[in-house]
Amino acid sequence: MHSRNAPQDPGTTAPPGAQEERFGQARATHWATATALVLVLAGDLDWRIEPHIGEITRQARQAGLPLAVDLSAVTHVGVDVLALFLDAHTDPGLAFIPPLPVSMLNLLEMTGTARIFSPSAVLPD
Repeated sequence: MHSRNAPQDPGTTAPPGAQEERFGQARATHWATATALVLVLAGDLDWRIEPHIGEITRQARQAGLPLAVDLSAVTHVGVDVLALFLDAHTDPGLAFIPPLPVSMLNLLEMTGTARIFSPSAVLPD
């Protein structure tokens, strides 16, 4: 499930003051806007980043904001990370910022969960 076509830098530019953390081969950056909590992920999303994604989801729930997630620079997504996204998709709500990497598209297709994230759940460019 590795995508050699994923860019090294995500498509979403973080504003000044955004919080960035590293987890092994992964990087997470997040910030709040008036309408969403934005989470930009990059690299290999494995067990090391799962607690952080869970914490960001909890923060979004507490703030009453949906998550807007940019995976454009992700090279690999583990099934446990997908489970976190599935949990967040109804509460607090989740939208992906296009484009989705091949690794995520493949995982959605293999697990039969692609239909859960309808086209309306993907934010426009």
